[in-house]
Amino acid sequence: MKATNMVSDLHDLFIGKNTTAFPVAKRSEEAPVIDFGAMIIDDAVTKGPKKTSAQVGRAPGIYVNSALDGSSTHLAFSIIFTNSK
Repeated sequence: MKATNMVSDLHDLFIGKNTTAFPVAKRSEEAPVIDFGAMIIDDAVTKGPKKTSAQVGRAPGIYVNSALDGSSTHLAFSIIFTNSK
């Protein structure tokens, strides 16, 4: 069986024209982005760490921080590859 190793990067964009992460429940407007609450994402998956790296897919999913002190973040997402190579 042939093994394939892949390395990719996700890019959360919280502000700007092409925002990919949106809070849906937060303790307050002044709270940090990943504070107690939840966020929906649809991030670009790229070949490298720079935002300008070749996009190879998308990663729709959610973050949920279930601890009032911000210490318990859960992330669930699927990677959908859009580059056939």
